[in-house]
Amino acid sequence: MSDSSRRQFSLVGFAVAIVTVSVGAAAGLALVPVAGSFVGLFVGGFLAGMAVEDRPLLEAGVAAALVNLGILAAGAGIGNGIVAAVAALGAIDPAILLVSVALGAAVGAFGAHFGDDLRDGLTEPVEDAGTRVPGPDSYSSPVTEPSASHAVDDADDLEPVADETREREPADSRDDVELDRN
Repeated sequence: MSDSSRRQFSLVGFAVAIVTVSVGAAAGLALVPVAGSFVGLFVGGFLAGMAVEDRPLLEAGVAAALVNLGILAAGAGIGNGIVAAVAALGAIDPAILLVSVALGAAVGAFGAHFGDDLRDGLTEPVEDAGTRVPGPDSYSSPVTEPSASHAVDDADDLEPVADETREREPADSRDDVELDRN
């Protein structure tokens, strides 16, 4: 991959992401009892993706991971101080802590991806949207011209098949049965 195709970490995008993800996580915790922090991380990442012009996937993912750590630390640190919050993070099994932080980063990045896609879809002019979809003239058939004409020639050689359903009629139709009952 060349250096021109790589995008650098944006501090402005990270600042927007940290604010939107933090507010989203706080709102998610207040509104959704069980998985509110992850719902909020997704919504915050979504809003960051809508707000930042360049794809803020990395910024939203890092912001979501930091906010997730902050939520875990704040749960134990409220009223007990920073030392208790750090001790609480140390008491969590490292594998569980890693999974939680990775899941938070993934949820934030997915939210940013969906927000960026929605922003692109809403702001892209209609004329440009049609250029991605191939026109009716640009569709190619998997059948080449010589084989297509050969298939038509083969179809002419076949004998027509009579429709057997028309030839067979039941001996007693429904009208005849009705007349017999009377």
